[in-house]
Amino acid sequence: MTASEAGSFRVMVITGGGIFTLPMGFIAQRVQSLAAAYIVLLGAYVFIAYYSFLGSQVRATGASDVLP
Repeated sequence: MTASEAGSFRVMVITGGGIFTLPMGFIAQRVQSLAAAYIVLLGAYVFIAYYSFLGSQVRATGASDVLP
């Protein structure tokens, strides 16, 4: 699976309610506000932004990894 496919899968799972529906439901019932429950998704999108900009970059681990 490529990084592009993995990123797309993450977005689909998160926005499709595959992972965060339980915590969102708990928060919505606890504070009586569905709008407040969307803070869970905000955290997920922050992680996706981090992964897309920094986490998915290939890093060289030593001098032998660099090609001439």
